[in-house]
Amino acid sequence: GKGGQFDILPLVLQANGGPPKLFKLPEELVLRVKLRHPKLDWFQELGLEWYAVPAVSNMMLDLGGLQFTACPFNGWYMVTEVGARDLGDTNRYNVLEPIAQRMGLNTTTNMSLWRDQALTQLNLAVLYSYQQSGVTIVDHHTACETFMTHLKNEQRLRGGCPADWVWLVPPTAGSTTQVFHQEMVNYHLMPNYEYLQPAWKNFDWIKWERAREESRASKAALISAGASGGVG
Repeated sequence: GKGGQFDILPLVLQANGGPPKLFKLPEELVLRVKLRHPKLDWFQELGLEWYAVPAVSNMMLDLGGLQFTACPFNGWYMVTEVGARDLGDTNRYNVLEPIAQRMGLNTTTNMSLWRDQALTQLNLAVLYSYQQSGVTIVDHHTACETFMTHLKNEQRLRGGCPADWVWLVPPTAGSTTQVFHQEMVNYHLMPNYEYLQPAWKNFDWIKWERAREESRASKAALISAGASGGVG
């Protein structure tokens, strides 16, 4: 990346046993959402933004006995993915404290619940900004209600539905949603997207570097031979 806070990193693709290659995404194809708040005018001064489309490109689609290892897909964001997790997590962008300070909250004590208040305003800003930009997003309460409808339909039609409680309960206001109080069974069905071991863990970097050096040496020898032939 260029060293900024919100750089879009290139795709790394590898096929047919060849070396990995970088493919930069054209900047004009990347839709970004600048974050602002419906009531807090200073919020946009924080310079926060996020990209519009959550895309996943490192999972395998297991379908009909075939495994597709390069099958990217995308959906749309739930607000807490961007606000509570991507921007709010202390090991990510960690923006809750500066927001709380701009709100005039006491950040020296946990008793003020400054994190909770700042997080609510951050999520509200994310929802508002995406809606104002015409980008699809869903709040966590609506998403949970939609899943509960899906769960009931699956139980009625198929007698069950695999569900991972840890993934489904939102990181904000979890106990206010139905999924928090719903017992779930997490079992495996196909077709499905499966996690893959990172490609770089199995790639023989030493062999690749050696082949690259040999290729460079061969090209240099050809150039040298051509130059010698031309002189003679």
